[in-house]
Amino acid sequence: MPIEIKVLKQSGKVPAGTYAARYLNSKEYGFLQPLSPCKEAQIIYGAHSGEILPYSAYVETGQLPAQAELLRVKEKLINDLTAAGQKITENARKIGLLQENNAVLEDNITALEVRKTRLAKRVDSLEKRNVELHEELSLLLQQIERSVDEHKVKLPGDVVRAIENLRGVANFSNFGIIHFIDRTEELKNQFYIDNFNVLRKFTMLDTRKYLGGCEVLLRALVNGYTADSSQQQNYESPF
Repeated sequence: MPIEIKVLKQSGKVPAGTYAARYLNSKEYGFLQPLSPCKEAQIIYGAHSGEILPYSAYVETGQLPAQAELLRVKEKLINDLTAAGQKITENARKIGLLQENNAVLEDNITALEVRKTRLAKRVDSLEKRNVELHEELSLLLQQIERSVDEHKVKLPGDVVRAIENLRGVANFSNFGIIHFIDRTEELKNQFYIDNFNVLRKFTMLDTRKYLGGCEVLLRALVNGYTADSSQQQNYESPF
């Protein structure tokens, strides 16, 4: 069994230091050699391998593992180092891939930031245009309202009430009003007849005198109308 010894001061050619050695058996002790407490030691490794030291020249500091055990430990260390090297190589490869992916992600992030900036500018432009369109629409609606008001026909108040009665209460359409204004004999409801009579007198249908009343009524039904209190009919309205 190899042992570890420490030489405290130079002994022969062996300087002070720590060495791997083995015990030597002395023939003078015969079969009692294993029981001898004072054995010589022979250095077995290094530059001073083979040198023999007397018991008084060294101190045993511990037992070393046998050669087979050393080889097993050495082989295990080599295998562990090989596995560690392979793992380091694999980790280095993974790190390289991660770095490449990170570079791609950074490029994508940069591209997205550029696109985000462009989209933000586009949104600002669209919002400004939207405000402009709302303003233009508001102006257009005002113009339409003014145009509609300008084209509205002024009618006597009782004529307006007759039209609204026929439209709202009786649910007559414009076509229905024009159709039945000259066919009141087909109507059975006195309320309807009374309202149509107001329109007939306004258009002078009862007298068969053409004074443009029918055209005025048609324009009023199509373009809208307003009540004009200054206009008075020359007949007594039922309303």
